[in-house]
Amino acid sequence: FFFFFQAEDGIRDFCLSRGLGDVYKRQVSEQATDDDLQKAVEVTEQMMNANPGLNAVISADGSGAAGAARAVADSGHGKIWIGGFDVNDENIEGVKDGSIYCIAAQDGIETGYDTLRMMIDIADGKITHADKREVWVNNMKLMQDTLADYGY
Repeated sequence: FFFFFQAEDGIRDFCLSRGLGDVYKRQVSEQATDDDLQKAVEVTEQMMNANPGLNAVISADGSGAAGAARAVADSGHGKIWIGGFDVNDENIEGVKDGSIYCIAAQDGIETGYDTLRMMIDIADGKITHADKREVWVNNMKLMQDTLADYGY
């Protein structure tokens, strides 16, 4: 299952997602968090409780990924792949400690598409955290093994 915060058109629109839009049909919810960290925690907690099989969160705002990571850490739910947009201190720390798998610097529709593509590849087993494979997007892609490339 996929769960999106404020999904960009590059994630949810069939045409703009270049055919990846069918994954949108597998999402369990889309919730606005208004770039509010605490709201992101609460929404993620609600989604985990309502969807025990939840395995991925994509956040399209600056605080959503960090809020999701906090909620997952506090829950004992198990591994949930978290991807998000925007560079901020908490997102960078989440990438460093592994609670957030990837962060892309926001660049509208292209960022939505590229983040979804990475999450699909993760879900399909084409990319694992252990293989440290580079998957370049049209913007800055931050993972544990690329942070230093961008000065983090």
